[in-house]
Amino acid sequence: MKQRLVLIPLVLLAISGYIMYNELKQPAVGQNFYMALLYASFAFIYYFFMKNRLLRAGGKLLKTLGQNASFDMDVNENDLTTTTNNASFTQAWNEFTGGLIGKDNVLLYQANNSFSMFHHTFFEAGDFEGFKDLVRESVQPVIEPIDGSN
Repeated sequence: MKQRLVLIPLVLLAISGYIMYNELKQPAVGQNFYMALLYASFAFIYYFFMKNRLLRAGGKLLKTLGQNASFDMDVNENDLTTTTNNASFTQAWNEFTGGLIGKDNVLLYQANNSFSMFHHTFFEAGDFEGFKDLVRESVQPVIEPIDGSN
């Protein structure tokens, strides 16, 4: 996302510069010169709008999560249950369409092209390896890096 934050304004500025250069070679400034100024202004507006949006995204997410920022998980052979302060969600293992097991994370993919991420810090000491074993047994297909890296 940070590359796009700079790339799009740079492309707009390059187009604007090219148009301005060609227009300034003419004896009279035409309509394209003003169009180039408009492109340049869009580039600056886009850059500062998106930068502000990126800086505020984390705080907005935490505010949206509110009291649901903490949760409990119950993992067994049949399903995975997540409980927050005001809701509970249970998902059977066979509802996951695939998994990716890394050194510190497990991603469980769902049918709607979304995934749930489980970081090793969500678990008590030693429980994360047991969770990985349960995912290997219950979810197919499971992908693991060959070298064991994340």
